[in-house]
Amino acid sequence: MNKILLSLTLLALLSGCFTTTALAAPEITGVWGGYGIRATVLDADQYNWKIEIIGLRIRYGGITEGTIDGNVNVTIRTHLFPPAFGFGIMDIKVTVLHDWLPVDMEKRTGFMIGPFLLLLQ
Repeated sequence: MNKILLSLTLLALLSGCFTTTALAAPEITGVWGGYGIRATVLDADQYNWKIEIIGLRIRYGGITEGTIDGNVNVTIRTHLFPPAFGFGIMDIKVTVLHDWLPVDMEKRTGFMIGPFLLLLQ
């Protein structure tokens, strides 16, 4: 019985010495339209990102990808030139990826006229 109590006490003392810190998961805090699409991402150092514009009348520039390097809080956006170009109702999907696994995803719907995305919901 004494050996069990001594073992449990040593285990409790040693486990208190080895603590881990929880890493903050990346979070997409906002998605805006206008000339292209912008999104703010928090705590996403060394993560990949992808912005997809999906619709029937979308022309070139429907997918933009990149990597977040060195910044904890960053704004990502679609290409300024050449811009995504379309007309009609579009679905927008902003994804933060760790290698190929999605960590956070935001979906929105908006109306696109040329390179301008309006009425983002």
